[in-house]
Amino acid sequence: MERKTYSIIAVLLTFVLLLGNVVMAATSNVKTMTSAKVSTKTIKYSNKYVEANLKIPVVSGFKNKTIEKNINNAFEKFDYKEIEEMAKDAETDGIEVNDVFPYEIRQSYKVGYNKNGLLSIEMNNYIYTGGAHPMLYNTCYNYDLKTGKRLKLKDLFKNTGYKKVVSNELIKQIKKENPYITKQECYDVYNITGNEAFYITSDSIVICYRPYQISGYGSAAPEFKVPLRLLKKYLKVKI
Repeated sequence: MERKTYSIIAVLLTFVLLLGNVVMAATSNVKTMTSAKVSTKTIKYSNKYVEANLKIPVVSGFKNKTIEKNINNAFEKFDYKEIEEMAKDAETDGIEVNDVFPYEIRQSYKVGYNKNGLLSIEMNNYIYTGGAHPMLYNTCYNYDLKTGKRLKLKDLFKNTGYKKVVSNELIKQIKKENPYITKQECYDVYNITGNEAFYITSDSIVICYRPYQISGYGSAAPEFKVPLRLLKKYLKVKI
């Protein structure tokens, strides 16, 4: 009887070990998306109304092609044809073509971070439609490569403790350049919401503002680096 019992136990142990090996093998074959392949698509377009030179990131290498397609669609949302229509409307209103046309549009980008399942890209846009200054603005794209979710600043953190750290660091940098700036002149810096535009680098999170959003920076689009070492204890993602 004891021998039969031992035999049954031995068979069960063998089965458990085999099952464990199968599970381990299956797990090892599941590849987590840690980085994306990023290439550049260039669009050049020119007529008497507009000159466009756009460099657009294109991601590939995703097993989930729906996620890949959605991210690429987001990158291509900027429509230079709208600027051309603006130029045509201006001509209709009586503006001489040679005075301000063609309107000029340029777009470039940089990959700030592309590992640990996170992709962070900053798109830089330049639009000139006449006047003293061109319009400069940046658009930031931050994605969880596994889910395809576009991340907000607040999605990176476990709690709201990071807000004070970010605010204090930005205020310190701004006051270094302009000691007399008032709280009202940089209201948004004192009131971090977690929805600010940002991109990630290997050693910092860069907070981006629109032209004229902070007094003293004029038509520039100011950016401020917050070192990761200051935020480490609040992060819930690996950077």
